[in-house]
Amino acid sequence: MKLSKKVMFQSADLEKLIRSRNLISWASKGEFEGLSHQLINHLYKNSDLDTIARVIYSELNTTYGLDTTEKSSRELATAVTEWWLTQK
Repeated sequence: MKLSKKVMFQSADLEKLIRSRNLISWASKGEFEGLSHQLINHLYKNSDLDTIARVIYSELNTTYGLDTTEKSSRELATAVTEWWLTQK
């Protein structure tokens, strides 16, 4: 299934937002592509803040091996949902 250009741009923009948080100092472009795709999917499904925070927490801890807290995951989830409101 091909992603629409709008979704591709949103995903790239969201990845920039995630990278701007300096979660991994050496993170290159594309490092958080998988996470941004997952989040875009949840945002289009109108998932709530708790769900977004759980996805972020799980991905950062499991996929990236970061020792992140639920609080920091929720802070990023809040930034993501605020960003999403500007996309509509």
